[in-house]
Amino acid sequence: MATAITNTVDWKLIWAQRGFRYFFFAMFVSLFGSGMNFAGVSWYILAVTHSTVKVSWQVIVMTIPGLFVPFLGGVLIDRLDRRYLGVLLDLIRGFFVLATAYIAWRGHLQLWHLYAMTLITGTGSAMYWATVNALVQEVIPSSQFTGANAAVLVGVQSGMLIAGAFVGFLYNSAGIAGILAIDGAKPARIRKSRKPDFPWPFMPI
Repeated sequence: MATAITNTVDWKLIWAQRGFRYFFFAMFVSLFGSGMNFAGVSWYILAVTHSTVKVSWQVIVMTIPGLFVPFLGGVLIDRLDRRYLGVLLDLIRGFFVLATAYIAWRGHLQLWHLYAMTLITGTGSAMYWATVNALVQEVIPSSQFTGANAAVLVGVQSGMLIAGAFVGFLYNSAGIAGILAIDGAKPARIRKSRKPDFPWPFMPI
């Protein structure tokens, strides 16, 4: 009978990888913005409509792409450079979030604008997640994939958790337009790098 081989997680080795430190910070910032977006939009819909059903529609619209998009995303990830695909997806999502922020700032925001934005960002996020998860393999030794994936999830969940707290402070002062602008500005923090220990040409945010 074959014996299962388990690798001990070496946290020092994981955090010694400069590329992974960039990756972890990028995911934290990315999910911080996405968390603000989700909490802010939910708050806005509830405040405007006083309907939990309309809030639930936002959740549904955001979740549906995750059921279908990964099938297409897997093909694109295998055929395209994952690094540039991640950048492209972030820029597309950022554009539509900023466009919605502008509409809100002009005072013409309607529910369908938010639902459309959520559908587009949800579609991009479903493909983006598959892309960045595959990128972990490029900056971490194969023996440390388990620990690296666990660390990424910590960054993701902590980013969304902290974002939920910040929305409470920002919503009354910045409004939905300000919150969406903060989230949409994430791609502006993309950084290029050609250093040997950091093989990506960008820092995905």
